[in-house]
Amino acid sequence: MKKTRSILFTVAILFGTLIATTSCDSDEDLRADCEINNWGGFIVQNTTGYTVWVDVDDIDERILYHGGQTVYNQVQAGNHKMYIDFGDGWQYYNQYLNSCETLTYTWYLDGKKSTGNIRLEISVDGTVRETISELETDMSK
Repeated sequence: MKKTRSILFTVAILFGTLIATTSCDSDEDLRADCEINNWGGFIVQNTTGYTVWVDVDDIDERILYHGGQTVYNQVQAGNHKMYIDFGDGWQYYNQYLNSCETLTYTWYLDGKKSTGNIRLEISVDGTVRETISELETDMSK
């Protein structure tokens, strides 16, 4: 009986050691997907009171109704163009996106419906980073 317990104890110790040594994560496994893949994201909100079209990098146009929101996930870190169109032409803002960063873009109007009154508030984690009032016009889009 003692010999059986001793064998079971030894097997249990060996099994525990095997599990402990094979379950350790490498440093890369511990890094977040966004860091490994060098991506971030955009949350785009429309509070203009109107239906608008939005786009990131001229690749994924989406319609946003007043109060609407859309999310662009797994966007490669780097320079991007954030577009908006009220139906009278595309305007955009150039933005740099850092790895693991999610920027919230809130489009709104400061006055009457006019592309001259479009404002863009950019925030990170609920904190406003900047407010943009001058956008570029893209005649080719």
